[in-house]
Amino acid sequence: MHKLIANEIMPIYKTEIIHDGPIFATSDIHGDIHAFIISLRDCAKVITKKNYNKDNLDQETEDFLNIDISENDDCYDESLGYEWIGGNSYIVICGDIIDPNRQYTKAESTVIKCKKKCGYEKYCNCTFYPQSEIKLLRFINKMNELAQEKYGRIIKLLGNHETMNIINNPLYRQFIFYQDNNDKYYRNNNREGIFVKGKIGYDLLFKDGCGILIKINNTIFVHGILPTTKSIFEINQYNQDINNQYSSVETLLPIYQYLNDSTESTPLLDRNWGFPELRTGIKMDNPRLMLSFCEDNVKKTISDFLMLDDIDDYRVVIGHCTQSDYSINKYNTTFINIIEQDNIRKIYNAYNPMSGFIDPDDQDFIFGITMSCPKENKYGLTDFFIYRVDVGSSREFDKDINIILNKTDEEIDAIAKENKYLFSRTPQILAINRIENQDIITIIKSKMKNTRIHLPRPEYEEQIKKINLDRKTNPSLHPNYDNLTSLDLSNPHYLQMKYLKYKKKYLSLK
Repeated sequence: MHKLIANEIMPIYKTEIIHDGPIFATSDIHGDIHAFIISLRDCAKVITKKNYNKDNLDQETEDFLNIDISENDDCYDESLGYEWIGGNSYIVICGDIIDPNRQYTKAESTVIKCKKKCGYEKYCNCTFYPQSEIKLLRFINKMNELAQEKYGRIIKLLGNHETMNIINNPLYRQFIFYQDNNDKYYRNNNREGIFVKGKIGYDLLFKDGCGILIKINNTIFVHGILPTTKSIFEINQYNQDINNQYSSVETLLPIYQYLNDSTESTPLLDRNWGFPELRTGIKMDNPRLMLSFCEDNVKKTISDFLMLDDIDDYRVVIGHCTQSDYSINKYNTTFINIIEQDNIRKIYNAYNPMSGFIDPDDQDFIFGITMSCPKENKYGLTDFFIYRVDVGSSREFDKDINIILNKTDEEIDAIAKENKYLFSRTPQILAINRIENQDIITIIKSKMKNTRIHLPRPEYEEQIKKINLDRKTNPSLHPNYDNLTSLDLSNPHYLQMKYLKYKKKYLSLK
C-alpha cells in the first residue's frame, strides 16, 4: 500500500484518512434541508435537539428557516437548535448540496409538483425558504464544528452543481429559485454568482474543506466516478490547490475546467458507474456482461487510480445518479436482513444468498441505494465494489408524486404505488462500521410514516384528505386508499415474511 499522507508535510486537505469510528454517506441533497436532517437525526442518529417530538413536524426548525437573513441574522440560529451526539462519527456528503429548483424556472409557471402556501405568494416549492442554500451550508458547517469537538466530522465533497456554480455556468441558473434572483439575496449578494471564488457562498462551501474525493480507510467517496486518466496523487494535488485560500484564479481555472469537462471520464460528471444498465446496455441479470463490466471497467479503474494490484478490500461510494428510478424498474440490488427501530429500518447482508447474483424478477424490496460488482462472500457477509447513495430524496424530484393518487389500469393499489414511487426515495444513509477488521455495510432508511411527518408534502396530504372525505360519501370510488391515513405504509410484516422465506430456502440448501 502506498503512503500518501506519510510523505506529505501538513497537507491543507487530507485526501486519505484512517478513521476507527462509524462512517455514514449520503449525497445530492439539492437544498432539501429536511431530508438531510432526517438522514442525520433519524438514520445516522448523530444529531438531536431538546424537546424534539418524533410524531410532529419540528416547528422550531420551520420558524428558523422562515426567517429572512439577507441583511443580518437577527434571532436566527444556524444550528436550528440541534446538537451533535454522534461522537467520532464521520458523515460524508458526496456532492450536489446546492441548486434546489428542479420543478420550474419562471415566476408565472404553475408546474410545481410539491408545493406549500408561501407568504405573499399563493404557492412556492416545498424546499423553498429565504436563503435556503446558505442556511443549509451554514447548518452543515455548524454541525461539523460541533462534531469536531467530539472528534467527528461532516465532510463536504464537490458535485457538478457546485463546480458549475463556481464557474457561473449560465445553464445552471435554471436551478435557482426565481424568488432568490435579486441583488439582496444574502448580504448584498445576488444568488447568481455567489459561489464564484471570492464570494461568500464559495467561502461557506470551502469552510473546513471541500474535496473532489476522499479516501477513508478502504472506501473512496466521490460524486460521479473514479477518473480513468488521473491517479490519487494527482487528485490529491487538486484537493490541495482548491482548498488553498491563496490559490490564484489562474491556478484554479484549469482544475475546474477539467472537473466540468464532459468529453472524458471526469469524477463529477461521468454517470457510467451510476447507470451502467442504461449507459452501457448491461443488464444486471446477465452475469457474463456484468462480470466484464466489473473486471474490465470498475476493478481496473480502482487499481489504476490507487496504483495497487490487490484492491479486493476497497469500494467506491458515489452519488450523481438517482437510484430510485432503478427501484421503480426493479434494477435494484437489495439487502435482505431487516431490523426495525422507531423511525427507521436497518437493512444489511446483500443480494440473493442462493445464487450469488441479482435476480431482477425477484426484487420486492424498494430501497433506493443500490450496489454493483459483488465481492466474494466472507464470514456470511457480502460487500460490493460500488455503492450508489443518490436516491433523489429531495422533494424537488417529486416528478411522479401524482401517479400515486391517480388510478390506472395497470396499478390501482395506492399503497403499492406509494411504496414504489416514494418509499424508494425516503431519506436513507449508507453506514460503514469496522468490527474486528471487517467492514459491516448497512443501509439505514427512514420509514414511510416518519418521512411523511418530517418531509412534508402539503399538497399530497391535502389530496389524500380529499380522497378520504370522498370515500365517506361514496366508498366505492376509492377502494384502495384505506390505509393512507395511517401514515404507516412501509408494510414491515410483508418484508419480514419475505426475509424469512429467503432464510428458510437458504437453510434448506445448506
